[in-house]
Amino acid sequence: VNRLEGMKVITGLSAIASRYDVICLDQYGVLHNGHGLLPGVSDALEELYAMEKALIIISNTSRRQETMINTLLKKGFRAEWLTGAQCSGELCYQSLCQDEWRGKKCFFLGWNSEIEDDTTFLDGTDLIPSSVKDAEIVVAHGPNTIFSDGLKAKQTQFMHSGSLEEYLPHLRIAAQRQLPFFCANSDLVSLTPSGELWFMTGTIAQLYESQLGGQVFHFGKPGKNIFQYALKQFDTSADINVLHVGDSLEHDIKGAAAANIDSLFVIDSGIHHEQLSNWQFQPDPKLPISHLAASLGTPTPTFIIDRFKW
Repeated sequence: VNRLEGMKVITGLSAIASRYDVICLDQYGVLHNGHGLLPGVSDALEELYAMEKALIIISNTSRRQETMINTLLKKGFRAEWLTGAQCSGELCYQSLCQDEWRGKKCFFLGWNSEIEDDTTFLDGTDLIPSSVKDAEIVVAHGPNTIFSDGLKAKQTQFMHSGSLEEYLPHLRIAAQRQLPFFCANSDLVSLTPSGELWFMTGTIAQLYESQLGGQVFHFGKPGKNIFQYALKQFDTSADINVLHVGDSLEHDIKGAAAANIDSLFVIDSGIHHEQLSNWQFQPDPKLPISHLAASLGTPTPTFIIDRFKW
């Protein structure tokens, strides 16, 4: 059900900040675009910090939590602003460290070393990288390298092309062998600093689950668990008002709704900016958002804004 009545367009966070105790923040498309903080972000964060709002990063990144925070600090995010953080990569890693999976043979999908030294993700898990024919589980950490025989890497074009042709033979074997698939980042696509769309591990997981009938463990948004983990430092019995700010209807807005918290949808700097390029010029600016949400099968946001600003 789309709720046109429930949505409200705001021009800045100053219009709603006083209503909330905790503000959860997506990274890409909201705070930054892969480089530094976007225009207006630093001022808005400073205002929220001055109001003593608890600011928590909730991100679908396959990185570990510490790495994510350090990377964010290098982009201009100040440490004192941060109350807490949670990311899909950390939840995936912690799951892989459980006794049930420790020491298993693992078919690993990763990044190439130019983007990220990916195989270090497995450090401490005791997982043994192996071919899909010998593996006991699949771990999808990145979308452009197949470690097909232990740590022997083959770079793929999927991230740019969206074609899963190079993955399909491996995934078919994995599905036939009923290997559980751990997806460290549930994002289907990601927006690069240059504006290019990269296809992500969530798309691989989607095929494995829906077309091949495989079992997938999803981590991060739109699952509500990542919100629950991020908010468990707060007394949930107290009357705490929480807002989540994000740019993806399929992950942020859907995830916030699943966690039963309000959402602020950031459009112009985010993943849907091309689909909603003229939203502000419509007689009712909320209508295009409602239509897009309906087409994607997602809830509508509580609030709408062009960019994250005060």
